[in-house]
Amino acid sequence: MTKAIKKRGKPAGMRAAQIDIQRPLYEHPDRANAVEAVYRAALDDDHKHQAAAMKILMDRMLPISFCDKDSEVRQSINITISGIETQNDDEKVVN
Repeated sequence: MTKAIKKRGKPAGMRAAQIDIQRPLYEHPDRANAVEAVYRAALDDDHKHQAAAMKILMDRMLPISFCDKDSEVRQSINITISGIETQNDDEKVVN
């Protein structure tokens, strides 16, 4: 009984197809204007697609490991608050 070896990853030819789709986007003369429009939408509180623009930018700017709860790469901040003992007004010693 032989088991067929199941390949992992993208199907053959998929990367070439992705590059064919991406090339016109990267080479388009107005690509800088498109990026600027996404930034403007993300920063405009009154823009109806602000959340989508923010998500596009954050998906590309934040490393995935930063958002992974199980990752040991995440840094944490520890805050310790300690009190100072003081005397109440009725416990003051009068000389």
